[in-house]
Order: sequence, then structure tokens, then C-alpha cells
Amino acid sequence: MSSEPHTPLSLVKLTQSYFTGKGLASPRVDAEILLAHVLGCKRLDLYLRHDEPLLDEQVARFREFVRRRAAGEPVQHLTGEQEFYALTLQVGKGALIPRPETEILVETIFKTVAPEGDGRPWRVCELGTGTGAIAIALAKGWPKATVQAVDLSFDALETAKGNVAYHSLAERVKLLQGDLFEPVHDLGEAFDLVVSNPPYVSASELPDLDPEVRDYEPRLALDGGTDGLDVIRAIARQAPSYLKVGGWLFLEIGGSQGEAVQQLLQRAGVYEEVRILQDLAGRPRVAGARKPPASL
Repeated sequence: MSSEPHTPLSLVKLTQSYFTGKGLASPRVDAEILLAHVLGCKRLDLYLRHDEPLLDEQVARFREFVRRRAAGEPVQHLTGEQEFYALTLQVGKGALIPRPETEILVETIFKTVAPEGDGRPWRVCELGTGTGAIAIALAKGWPKATVQAVDLSFDALETAKGNVAYHSLAERVKLLQGDLFEPVHDLGEAFDLVVSNPPYVSASELPDLDPEVRDYEPRLALDGGTDGLDVIRAIARQAPSYLKVGGWLFLEIGGSQGEAVQQLLQRAGVYEEVRILQDLAGRPRVAGARKPPASL
């Protein structure tokens, strides 16, 4: 082995090759993110500092991250953060890592509920807030909105609490612990919007999930029961009691669940404008439905 000191460029190249051999999907990006985190810089800075000799302590810390990433631990758990809808969020093992699919859910809500950036004081209820990603994105996009963000997991709410505080939204995003609508039942509040990224993985699919998801993400945020629709059914059944007349329900769904969820919402007999929207890969990803407006 060469006695020359490592540089950012040499470590990225070595690690990219190593991660490729381990079958990781994004070997170079993972290497760059981890090294930038260790050095306290941006990914671009790695190339501006490409020939800078690194300290032994920096190399040792990076190698430990590389070992854990190669074993399957998510990059986001190693760095402790994730970007979501142009927002930086803290992440941890107690809450599902926010994913690009959920950004589609947020974008769909903005385009459907307030396509021109409505400044009204929207009242929102989010079920299964996790890191608080959806609640925070909506509160940022609607400056007068208030959000009741619910989760059953104490650990998830602790993560969300940090994110809400970081984005200075504690006055408008309230965190509540409990199961679905239970914590808001006694508030006497009707909502313009109910939104959720619920657990929607079926029991038969759980063992076959990518190990990075199966072994590191909280099962509570994944397990949707026998057919993956247990929580979606419960939300669809209960939501009308908490929606204002004309209010909207939006859900993230699994890529094979579009027809089943559409039928579920239509057969409920309490919604109109039922819609299923696709993600960038052309798979069903978002379900929306509206509580009918009052008749004239």
C-alpha cells in the first residue's frame, strides 16, 4: 500500500470501486456524501480540494462510515440528515427516511388544493408524521397554515420535534402522539386537508424489501397488514368525520395499489373527485379524494 497521504479524490475513487463491488446502487454518490460529511463540506468542495492531503483521523472516521454503509446501513442514518423538498431534515432510526416519492405527494397537494399559492389559514392534519417532513413542507409552502402532526411513535416525534424547531415552525406545527385521529378527536377541529404517508407494505412483501429498508427502517412505518391496505382503509373510513365540507384527503400509496385504493375510496360513498396520480416511473403513488362541497 502506498505511503502517500489520501486525498478527497483518491478516497472517492477507492470507495466507489469498493461500494460497486458490494452492489450498492449509488456507489460514487454515497462515497461523496459520506466524505463530505466527515470533512464538514459540500460535495462540490471535494473536487475543489481534490488534492488536499487528509489527516489520519479523518481517514479513519471515513473508513468506519464506509464499513457501516457497506453493511447496509443507510447513508442518511450515517450523516443524520436528509434533503426533502429543498429542506434539510434530521433523521434517525425511529422514523422513516423521507423519500422522493413523498415529495410528489406534497407537490400534488400544492397543485390541487391551492394551485396559485393560496395564502389562506389552512388547517391540516397529518397522520404518521415521522420526521415531520410533510408537515414542515406544507407549513413552509402555506405561511398561514397550521398543522396537527400525529404519530404513534415517541421516537419519531422526538425527531420531528427537532426538525420543527430547526425550521422555526413550533407555533404552527403541533406534534401529537397517538393512533391516527385519536389525538385530534377532542379538539373539535375540522380540517381543510388530511394527509398521510401511511404504512402500505403488505405482510408478504416485508421479507423481500431491500435490506436497507427492511433492516433499518421502523417496521411500524412499513407494515400495512395482510394486503398493505389496513391503515389506508382506516384513514379513508375515519377522515370524513374530521374534514371540512370540501376538504381534501391525500395519501401516498404503493406502486401496485392504485386500482384497489381508487375502488376503496369510491365505494366509501363519501368522497368525490377520487384520483390516482403516478410517480416519475409511471406507477401509482398518490391517492386523492374530496369531501363534497355543500350544495347550493
